[in-house]
Amino acid sequence: MSNTTGSRVGRYFFYALGEIILVTIGILIALQVNEWNNKRINELKETEYLFEIKENLESDTLQINKILEFNASKGASIDSAFYYMSIADKNPIVGKYFSRLFPVITNEMTFQPKNVAFQNIVSSGNIELIQSNTLRKSISTYYAQEPTEGIDGMVRNT
Repeated sequence: MSNTTGSRVGRYFFYALGEIILVTIGILIALQVNEWNNKRINELKETEYLFEIKENLESDTLQINKILEFNASKGASIDSAFYYMSIADKNPIVGKYFSRLFPVITNEMTFQPKNVAFQNIVSSGNIELIQSNTLRKSISTYYAQEPTEGIDGMVRNT
């Protein structure tokens, strides 16, 4: 009986050891699959955030181009206003032309970057999803700048 009991205990021990090894391997495989899945999800999130940031930057580019066009037109109006002022004492009628330029001369456009995507990624704590350190720093630097009066300050600061 003791010999039979000893062999039974030995078989149960090896069976239990085998079960423990199988369960451990199963857990390790599940952890690896979970890690791969999390990595895939994070890469998808990174792509979505970068696409949104790209759209924001494209919007910024359009806004900057509009401001540059406006400033070019305003510059031409200022030149015309100076000309009219220079001949106003010889020809009083030019005051009427000067007065037409006044709304353009006194108007201004300022640049406000569209930073919705960047604010979303920062507020969600996902800024580290951007894997490229260089890209992450460049984006952070761009959005960290304070908006300035007019486009000239923005062009100098970038």
